[in-house]
Amino acid sequence: MGVFYVFRDPAEQQDFLSARSRRAIDWTQINARLGLGGPPADRWEALYAEHKELLDAFGSAALSLGRCPGEAEFARIGELVEKLGSLKRALRAYVQGGGAKDLNWGDVAAQFGIGVPERPRWEVLCEEHRALLEEFWKLAVELGRMPVPEEFGRHDELVEAVGSAKRGGVRRFEGKPLPELQHRWRSVG
Repeated sequence: MGVFYVFRDPAEQQDFLSARSRRAIDWTQINARLGLGGPPADRWEALYAEHKELLDAFGSAALSLGRCPGEAEFARIGELVEKLGSLKRALRAYVQGGGAKDLNWGDVAAQFGIGVPERPRWEVLCEEHRALLEEFWKLAVELGRMPVPEEFGRHDELVEAVGSAKRGGVRRFEGKPLPELQHRWRSVG
């Protein structure tokens, strides 16, 4: 004896079975069991208490410099990384553990560039070689196409700076040439 369910539409059967077997998942509980996710706030306090003298020295040096110090500026970096794993983690233990009571970790992380994505390589190249690329782009706009090596006198310098003439081209920079050339490029291209 038992209960039988009969469905005319197979989709209704699937909906019924799905609803009966679905359950709410508590991801925080699962993360805690697996040891995933960020350490709780008291963990930072425990790390700070355990390495207070070392973290105070490192934290004050880092905050006064506005960046993580190098080995020449803080001689105990090797010891710090050995005990805490990384400079970022040490700074976080210092700030969240209580070494810097008046500071917020979010503000410190932003100041030190922690959690901030790196700038795309093309942006960096564009800034570093702006004058060279401007000259190349102006010629490209005048010609209405990518210049061949013979037409651009600084071709070898361009290839050395950005890797190839094609990379120096406007298309490589995702249609984002310098603002003063952008409107002209659209009318030509």
